[in-house]
Amino acid sequence: MLEGFITEAEFKRILALLSKMELAMWHPIMDNHELVAAANKKAHQKRGGNLCAPVPRELGKCGYINELSREKIDRTLDEYKAICLTYPRGGQGIDMHCHDVGLEDPSTVAGEALKGLTDQNTGKANGSTTTSTTNVTSSYNEWIKTTQTDRNVNWQLNVLSEPAQNTANPPNFTQFTLFHEGAEQYAVNNTSLVSKDIQQVAKSTLDSGLFAPCMVGSLESQFLKMQCSIKGAKTVLDVGTFTGMSAIAFAEAVTKDGKVTTLECDEQIAKVAQASINQSAVSSKIDLRVGKATDLMKQLKTQGSTFDIIFLDADKEN
Repeated sequence: MLEGFITEAEFKRILALLSKMELAMWHPIMDNHELVAAANKKAHQKRGGNLCAPVPRELGKCGYINELSREKIDRTLDEYKAICLTYPRGGQGIDMHCHDVGLEDPSTVAGEALKGLTDQNTGKANGSTTTSTTNVTSSYNEWIKTTQTDRNVNWQLNVLSEPAQNTANPPNFTQFTLFHEGAEQYAVNNTSLVSKDIQQVAKSTLDSGLFAPCMVGSLESQFLKMQCSIKGAKTVLDVGTFTGMSAIAFAEAVTKDGKVTTLECDEQIAKVAQASINQSAVSSKIDLRVGKATDLMKQLKTQGSTFDIIFLDADKEN
């Protein structure tokens, strides 16, 4: 409407239709102007330097906006939000949940950019005008409780202590992705057994009552070791130690003079990990550091540390 593509009457007609159909006209994530601006920047990069944002140009026709300054983003988002707040539910829709169709909620996978949403006019956190259903967590334990427990309700132990029995013929399995039930277990059964040290990590995790699905497991441990060996890696950064399984797997594969630096934000979990690391045959190769990963990585950069492999297995949503 502001570009003159449609009239004010057409603009109001479109919003009324969206509202009547209970579709989303607004989402709290749009309060994060930084995220919107960043998304536009990515669009420019992918579209050859053009924003190429499709908008109505008369009803039933389409036009495109190529230029959208940061000042205009801030101003028009605030203006548009004020308009949406005059509609039922503050303009929010009654949409199918993404998980119903096998997808993650886009507002949660936006991750760090979603944190601390503020009203751009007041600089304060959003009040009661809109309600977000997003679980933005402040600690590891809260993240496990609000997000990971439901996701892993059908999880089964992913570390074998004995090799799978040989069969007369190859097991019959017609699927080819991990999204099919049984695919991961099939792969685990046909992967070489992990070391006793990695098996001990699994036992310590279960004995400590920690959230075992966070373990990388036999399959991923062996994959990480293989990649490390193929590269001949000497230095590895493991972001997200949990109870130490990936750190030990990497340490078993780095060169004799290699080093694995592993980062864990939770002090209690780090204690469990350190105990397993101390008991392992590769303890001298592992440097466990406790604290916020972003802060620790800045320290490593200041120290001039470089790494052949960086494994990001932390609370990625936060």
